[in-house]
Amino acid sequence: MEEKDKDKITYVLELLKYPELLLTNECREWFKNKENRELYWDIRAAYDSLSLQEKQIPDVKEQWERLQRSIDHRSSKQVVYKRQRRLIVARYNWYIAAAVVCLVAVASLYFYQKPVYSIKYMQALSAPQNVMLNNNAGRSIVLNKKDTIYHSNFTDEIKYNTITTPRGKTFTVTLSDGTEVMLNAESSLRYPTSFHGDKRIVELKGEAFFTVAKDKTHPFVVHTTQANTVVTGTKFNFRAYEGAASHVTLVEGHVSVNPLCSKQSVKLEPGEDIALYGNGQLQVEQIDVERYIAWTEGFFYFEETPLSEIMSELGRWYNVNIYFSDEKIMNYHFNFWVNRNQSLQKALDMLNQLQKVDAVFSNNTIYIN
Repeated sequence: MEEKDKDKITYVLELLKYPELLLTNECREWFKNKENRELYWDIRAAYDSLSLQEKQIPDVKEQWERLQRSIDHRSSKQVVYKRQRRLIVARYNWYIAAAVVCLVAVASLYFYQKPVYSIKYMQALSAPQNVMLNNNAGRSIVLNKKDTIYHSNFTDEIKYNTITTPRGKTFTVTLSDGTEVMLNAESSLRYPTSFHGDKRIVELKGEAFFTVAKDKTHPFVVHTTQANTVVTGTKFNFRAYEGAASHVTLVEGHVSVNPLCSKQSVKLEPGEDIALYGNGQLQVEQIDVERYIAWTEGFFYFEETPLSEIMSELGRWYNVNIYFSDEKIMNYHFNFWVNRNQSLQKALDMLNQLQKVDAVFSNNTIYIN
C-alpha cells in the first residue's frame, strides 16, 4: 500500500472518530475528489458494520445465570427438586433451544402466510419502471441507461420538458444554463428547454440534487408544493416527496427558502438543513450533510430514523410491497445504512442484525415483525 493511501485511510478514520470535522472547509475540499468520497463510504460501511455486529452480540452467559438465579429463588417446596431440575435443563437445553427455534419458525411462517392481518404500508408498482421525458406537445420518450445526461435545446419559443424517474433509478439532466440536476427515484422535474425572463424557474416533485450555474442577474428558483428555493449559484439537495416533510440541505453557497404557507424567508448556510412540515412549522439545524446527499453516491444513510421512513426508501428503490405486523414497529428508530447497488436481501440482512425487528422478503413482499 502506498504512503498516500495510508494517509487517506488515516484521515477517514479521523473523520469517523470526530464527525464534527465533516463541517470544516478542508473536509469539503477533500470530498470534492470522487475517489476520496468513495474511499470514505467504503471504510464507513465496514466500520459501521463491524461496530453493529459487536454491539448486538447478546451476553448468553449472563442470560443463563439470570435463569439459574430465578430458579434458585423459587419457593422452598421446590428445593428438593432443584438439583434434578438443573440436571434435566443441562441435559436437554440444546433440544429445548432447537424446539424453540422450530416453534418460532413455524409461527413466523404462519404469520407471513397471512399478511391480511398486517398493515399494508407500500404497494409495488406493476407498470414498467422507465425514465421518461415528456414535452408540452404530448410526446413521450423512454430514456435509456446510456442517456445519463439529457441536454436541453436552446430556442426562442418557451417549451417545457418533464423528466420522470421511476422506482429504483436515478437520472441526471443538464439544463440550458449549464445547471446540473440529479433526480432521485420516483421524482420529476419540469423545466423550460431554454430560460427566458429574469428568473430561471423549475418545478420539482420528489428529490433532486442541484449544482446551479452561477448567474447573479437571473436567480434560479426551485418550486415545490411547500416552498420556493432561490439561489444564484450553489449546490444543494431538495427533498419534496408527498406525505412527508420537505428538506432543503445546503452543501455550498447560499440559498433562501420561502415557505408558501408563510411570508418568512429563511437563509441557509453551508451544512444547514431546513425541514418544512405540513402544518407550517419550520426547523433549521446544523447537520452532517452526508446524511442527506448519500443517495447521490449510491447509499442509503439513516440516522435515528423511524423504520417507516427507512422502509419508504427501500420500497421506493426496490419497488416491493411492505407489510408491518404491528403499527408500533413503524416508529422504531434506527441508525442504518447500506449500498443501494447491493441486493434487497443484503439490506434486510443488515437491518436484521440490529435485532429489533425481523424482516423477511418473499414473493416481492417485505414482511416486518
